[in-house]
Amino acid sequence: MEPNCVIAGKYRVIRPLGEGGMAEVWAAQNLLTDRQFAIKLVLPSLAARPDIVERFLQEARATGRLKHPAIVDVFDVGRAEDGRPFMVMELLRGCTLDQHIRSVGTLDPLTASVLMGRVARALVVAHRAGVVHRDLSSANIFLAASRDGKPWPKILDFGVSKLMRPRDRRVRTDSGSVMGSPDYMSPEQAQGSDAVDARTDVWALGVLLYESLTGRTPFVGRNYNALMLAIMTVPHCPVRQLRPDVPEALCDLIESCLIKDPSARLASALAAATTLEAIAHVLAAGRDAPGPRRRAADRLPLPSQRAPDAQVPAHVFSPTVRAFRRMRSQRGSGSVAIAALSTLLGVGMGSAWSGASRVAPELRAGIAPASLPAVRLSSRPAAPPPTRVAETDLVRAAAQGLGLDPRLSGRK
Repeated sequence: MEPNCVIAGKYRVIRPLGEGGMAEVWAAQNLLTDRQFAIKLVLPSLAARPDIVERFLQEARATGRLKHPAIVDVFDVGRAEDGRPFMVMELLRGCTLDQHIRSVGTLDPLTASVLMGRVARALVVAHRAGVVHRDLSSANIFLAASRDGKPWPKILDFGVSKLMRPRDRRVRTDSGSVMGSPDYMSPEQAQGSDAVDARTDVWALGVLLYESLTGRTPFVGRNYNALMLAIMTVPHCPVRQLRPDVPEALCDLIESCLIKDPSARLASALAAATTLEAIAHVLAAGRDAPGPRRRAADRLPLPSQRAPDAQVPAHVFSPTVRAFRRMRSQRGSGSVAIAALSTLLGVGMGSAWSGASRVAPELRAGIAPASLPAVRLSSRPAAPPPTRVAETDLVRAAAQGLGLDPRLSGRK
């Protein structure tokens, strides 16, 4: 086929996008809408084989009935002028997962969890519709460029076995054809069992996760038969031995997908999707906030020992003591001196307490201030106490606190 050829009277091919398996893919433009699509046509050498044509149409039917953001859209099916069947799909820009791994490298655990979680969700839709892919591989996962610049996975080739070109690294049979991609085959597929169900896609999902994180598939073999034997009987190397930074929960999920006995394997794609989404959520939270979140008060420096209770500075009472002693030296002025002292004591303690309350927020925060602010005596009289205290008790307590003879309290 040459560029600018018209297919079915309405699609003009623009440029080739690739060739592999049983088909070739071209970028094309709809002559009526000017919208661009990808057109997939059966290779001319295979167009005369009824089994190939039927498999091609089966892919079109299977993909066309599935609607999910992670499954490539099929918009039209028809036959070209030369009789070859074709399907019209959305035109994707990006690369396949295996191309990304070869050119860029492995994925980090968060990216792998997010991408494979979306693939698992697409498999849930397919399985509920009664469609089993049976050929999941990194070559069938297309990483499409999205509007935000982040890759979005698209599952390709539902229900279609691929013919690999000689330079492809995957194992081929002697005839050059394989049923599916051997590296991703489940043990039941390797045995040729007829009981192949949705759990074979769960196995392939585990292989995809393994390859995304390590850059290799879990089973290898010198030829097709050796690979099939390894898949059925040989234990694989755990991901944690190849990538110690992969979280344990993600490693456990991969192990549960790669259990050889289907009855003991992870039961469904839904279980895989739910687990991958939970792992991605935890990893994303850890990336956004490397350390534990703390309140502002928690970040304040803590004192080495408990802050002392607020105390009234001694200098507040020095003028009061001197005044009391001057009055006491005068004959007959004891009662007057004690009364004056009581008033000054009340004013001084009230003012000092008021000053101490100004630092209470600091004390409540657990920080001991270096020194309390100076407090000046107020000229305003102290407010009366809520309850009356006997004058003799107050005088006796004041005299004892100043180290004076308690008998002064009884002088008239």
